[in-house]
Amino acid sequence: MAKQGLSVIAFIQSHKENIVENIIERHIPPPPFPLVADQERKIYDLYGVEGSVKAMFASVPKLPEWIESSTAHHFPQGKIDGDFFLVPAEFLIMPPDFTIAKAHYGTSFYDNTPLADIYDFLTFDAPLLSNIITDY
Repeated sequence: MAKQGLSVIAFIQSHKENIVENIIERHIPPPPFPLVADQERKIYDLYGVEGSVKAMFASVPKLPEWIESSTAHHFPQGKIDGDFFLVPAEFLIMPPDFTIAKAHYGTSFYDNTPLADIYDFLTFDAPLLSNIITDY
């Protein structure tokens, strides 16, 4: 992705200390992209990412899988210091003006954009990034 001028940035509704303790220090290697603490939900609000009680109920069927996986990998749930009902969302944002080219708002806590969909978008639908000139 870097060769195409692409990068990943993850915004997490948590304090920096919790991100370090529960994500960076637990994963080897740590995520190869920036994790931005957004406890005040500034970016979430900007992109219309909200909590959903309905999404919580949609997530219940996968709860046993999550418990089994987190237990097997010794990743107990830490303290939740944000909106317990916040639903994931992903955005493909294009330079140079940060236009949202593709948005996905999850319908459950486990509803994320499959990497294959992102790859297909970048391969077949996105404009050639090498033709975009920026002033950064």
